[in-house]
Amino acid sequence: MTIYIDPYCLAGPPGTPFVTTWDTTKTSAGSSASNQIALPLKQFDSFYDFDVDWGDGSSDHITAWNQAEKTHTYSTPGLYTITITGPLEHWAFGNTLDRLKILTVESWGSDFRMGNGAGYFYGCANLTSVASDLIIGSTTNFNEAFHVCSKLASFPLMDLSTLLTITNAWGTCSLLTSFAAIDFPLVTDAGGAWANCTVLSSFPLIDLSLCTKLGSGWNSCAALTSFPLLDLPVISELQSAWGFCTNLLTFPLMDLSSATRAEGAWRECVNLTAFPLIDLPLVADFGLSWSGCIDMVTFAEIDMSSATSLSAAWDRCSSLTSFPAIDFPNVTNVTQAWNGCSSLTAFPLIDITIATVFLSTWKDCSGLTTFPLIDFAGATNFSATWSGCSGMTSFPLIDCSTVTNFSSTWLGCSGLTSFPLISIAATTSLSSTWQNCTGLTTFPLLVTSSVTSMVSTWQDCSGMTTFPLLNTSSVTSFDSCWKACSGLTTFPAIDMTSTTVINSTWENCTGLTTIGLVDVSTITTFNFAWNGCSSLTTLPLLDVSAGTSFYWTWRSCSSLTSVASGFGLKFGAMTTTTDIFNPAVLDTTNYSEFLEDMESVNSNSGINFHAGGSKYNATNGATARAALIADHSWSFTDGGPA
Repeated sequence: MTIYIDPYCLAGPPGTPFVTTWDTTKTSAGSSASNQIALPLKQFDSFYDFDVDWGDGSSDHITAWNQAEKTHTYSTPGLYTITITGPLEHWAFGNTLDRLKILTVESWGSDFRMGNGAGYFYGCANLTSVASDLIIGSTTNFNEAFHVCSKLASFPLMDLSTLLTITNAWGTCSLLTSFAAIDFPLVTDAGGAWANCTVLSSFPLIDLSLCTKLGSGWNSCAALTSFPLLDLPVISELQSAWGFCTNLLTFPLMDLSSATRAEGAWRECVNLTAFPLIDLPLVADFGLSWSGCIDMVTFAEIDMSSATSLSAAWDRCSSLTSFPAIDFPNVTNVTQAWNGCSSLTAFPLIDITIATVFLSTWKDCSGLTTFPLIDFAGATNFSATWSGCSGMTSFPLIDCSTVTNFSSTWLGCSGLTSFPLISIAATTSLSSTWQNCTGLTTFPLLVTSSVTSMVSTWQDCSGMTTFPLLNTSSVTSFDSCWKACSGLTTFPAIDMTSTTVINSTWENCTGLTTIGLVDVSTITTFNFAWNGCSSLTTLPLLDVSAGTSFYWTWRSCSSLTSVASGFGLKFGAMTTTTDIFNPAVLDTTNYSEFLEDMESVNSNSGINFHAGGSKYNATNGATARAALIADHSWSFTDGGPA
């Protein structure tokens, strides 16, 4: 014999009403009119057989979810208390309907059941209080039950012990200051349950012993200062669980050994000063786990033996003074792992041998003075790896023979005075590699035969006084390569035959007094090439015959007084010369010969030539200048006749 027990018979005294207060004027998209109330009844998994007193002297009996009488029209808009007596199962606003009109739940009554469809009071942003007498009945799904109830300041103690899932149940209850000690002994998924409860200042010790998922559980609970020692013996997912809990001062020594995910788990916990010895032996991805914990001074030697990714794990932990010798034998990605850990003064000799990508790994670790001889046997990418490590005074002879990307690797390492003879044979690009290494005085004779790009490679290395004759035969781009290397006084005759552009290559090398006879026969664009080389006094007989654009090429070379005899014969292809020699003052004879040479080889029209304060003589100089003006419409800015 089957015995059926009506759940409504278990509700206590029969006929206790479900009482709520509403404001008809608080309309929103999808709501009823400003003089109406529409009950949020649902089609499926529902049962209705109740009387509703609308609070204006009228009433209806409802037995169907789509019965017309579920929407009531008032003669006068305003506040009304609605009393429902009798069975009502499945009620859900789901962030629509009259979600903004309900203000309070004074009593749940004996016959009200939420149902199992989730989102029961989701989006009820004007709900300020709920009663504690809720009978949960057969409801197991409490997902988004009070999600975005942004005026709910507290939640009372009620029996929710039969629930299985509470995902986002109280998420974004942004005025919730306290939460009752409600146990959830059967809940397996509490993802985002209290996320964005931004003024919740404490949290009770509740039962979540069967919970496996707590991703974003308390994310952005910015007012929490401490957290209870929860028992989470089967927890698996903790991604972003306490992320952005910006006032959290301490964290308890929980057993989280069953966790498999912890990405961003404590991200931006900016007031957390230490992290306890919580082993996480099953977690593979630690991306952003402690990123932005700017007050964290110490970190325990925890078990991270399954780690494969440390991407930004301790990014911007700027107060961290030391790091334990944790080995990472399975890690392949350490992108930004310790980026911005500016208080680290040393780093341990760890096992990270199979990692390939070291993008910004120790970037801006400005407190580091030395670096250990770590085995980088698998490394391929050193982009910005030690960029901004301005306190580092020496660097070890590491094996980088497999590295193909050295972009900005040591950019801003201003404390380095010398550099080891490392292997860069596998790379083609050295863009900004040693840029702003202002302490470097010399540079080793590296093997650079495979390099094709040297854009800004040594830019702003202002302490460098000499430069070696590197093999640059394959380089196709030298833009800004030695820009602002103000300590250089001379420069070797390097091979530049694979490139056509040398924009700003030696710009602002203010100490340069002479230029080596560099082969520039293939160069078409010399824009800013030696601009600002204020100590340069002479120019050799460079082969600039392919050059068309000389925009600001020797501008501000204020000490320049002469160019090599016959140099003007090399300017036959020139079309652009804006401020080419401004404000130099070439010797009168030298400038006159230069004009004569140009007039004989350059037939391009409309060139504006700036020779600074240089003056021409009344014979060959004046004749050539006049011919260029008359025959080719040139214009000149110079010192005029001598």
